[in-house]
Amino acid sequence: MRPMTSQLLVLRGRRDAIAQNASESSHRGRQLPQNVSPFHPDPEQEITAEDSHASKRQRARQCYDRTPSPRVYLDDRVIDRFSALPTDLPREVVTEQLYNSRQCFVEMITNVSSRDVYGPRFAHHILSMAVRNPVLLYSMMSAAMLFMRVAQKSERNYMLELQVNATAVRLLSEQMRNPQTAATEANIWAVVALGYSGYVGEIRTGKCPRQSFLKELQSLHIYGRLVINKVHVAGLMQLVQMLGGVDKITTPGMAQVICFADLFESSRCLRRTFMPFVPHTRLYLEADRLAVSVAEREWAESTMGSLATSFTMVWPDPGDDALLALLVVIRDMADFTVVVDNYVEGRFVPRPPVMLTDQRNYVQHRLMSLESLEEIESRRTAPADLQYEACRLACIAYSFLVIFPFPPVVGLFERLAKRLQISLLQMRTGVDASPYARVVMQLWILTLGAVVSIGLPERAWFVDELLPVMVRLGVDSWGQMERLLRGFLWHPKTSERDGLDVYRDVKLKAHIVPAHAQQ
Repeated sequence: MRPMTSQLLVLRGRRDAIAQNASESSHRGRQLPQNVSPFHPDPEQEITAEDSHASKRQRARQCYDRTPSPRVYLDDRVIDRFSALPTDLPREVVTEQLYNSRQCFVEMITNVSSRDVYGPRFAHHILSMAVRNPVLLYSMMSAAMLFMRVAQKSERNYMLELQVNATAVRLLSEQMRNPQTAATEANIWAVVALGYSGYVGEIRTGKCPRQSFLKELQSLHIYGRLVINKVHVAGLMQLVQMLGGVDKITTPGMAQVICFADLFESSRCLRRTFMPFVPHTRLYLEADRLAVSVAEREWAESTMGSLATSFTMVWPDPGDDALLALLVVIRDMADFTVVVDNYVEGRFVPRPPVMLTDQRNYVQHRLMSLESLEEIESRRTAPADLQYEACRLACIAYSFLVIFPFPPVVGLFERLAKRLQISLLQMRTGVDASPYARVVMQLWILTLGAVVSIGLPERAWFVDELLPVMVRLGVDSWGQMERLLRGFLWHPKTSERDGLDVYRDVKLKAHIVPAHAQQ
């Protein structure tokens, strides 16, 4: 057999045929020549030590390039959750707005304690729906942007905020065209987000009355400034009716927050509420009264004294249904004033933070559900009590100071002071002709009117009307006047300084009037 020479083998044809031919050629080519040991080195293929080292390095480099690195990177096997969201906004924007939205949802329930579990639970349910619904996602982010703009006291309209709002409105319009997808809870919340965040209302400049610490509960100091979009709110009412009522909403916390939105809007407009009261828990009531312990009442008695006890002297035996409803609301307002006073003094009984939210909203909802004088006279022929309307409006004024401290947006306190002034002018009864108990209540009504109209032109009228009332009652010191006020609804920790300013203005008026009379 002839020895095999080193030749270049070129293979052409199909891959399977090439592999087979190459295998056969390999086996045939491995036959050794005669008189040659299989262990004898081939002089043509002799490798030096230097060449061996270089070839090893080259083979190692090729193997390293082909083999995956054993190192584990931080982004290996990590799911990009933002890629699944129904939005094309940058990840940084979405991350920030989702965080802000969660904070908004938590504070919609309560922001009294960081240990609250109801707020985070509500935020979790809404965010879970938003990741599957682009309408809710964009509406939620639009409302969060407006919320943060108010919280940060910025008056700029950012282009991104306008873009997100426009996208939310467009997507919502597409959903509303389909009756099958219109009345879903995700769309209902999207309408709530767009309806109750139309634009930012202006805060009144100048001096304003003092308010209790509850002005930040549920971020009322921010939501109270947001003016509604009437078109979206009207659509919300229709969606709730299509669903069968607000009590048919199954998402935990959503019905309660919708009722809260209707509550602060009815308080802003001084009208009756549309939505019923839906509590977060069942702990806020005991029997038919607020859940206030005996210890809390005893603690507050040392500072509050005879709170709300003078109303029974004005109406000792009320037979009118409107008066009965008013007195029940006054009793609830007095109970919650006890809670507020104990919180201010740091002697409160531990209770779930959401319980404070339920109690506050329950009292305010009952107050705003009372009939006005016009509504009473329209449904019956018998006239209402001559001081009913003035007392009802004075209770609203007290609520804006202590219970439901609404931010002093432009027009709110002006409208309340004007209505209270009109109700007092329509009484058609002089101070001298009224019983003593009614004159004392007139003192309380006028004082609250003067307090809420601090910094307004209407304040001068209330000061003028207070002068003959104080003369009739023989009030010649602030201590005497405050004792009379405490018999009705009055919280000294909140309104003592403002009340003292009212007393000083009346005394100044009393000194000016005799001086002009002598001239």
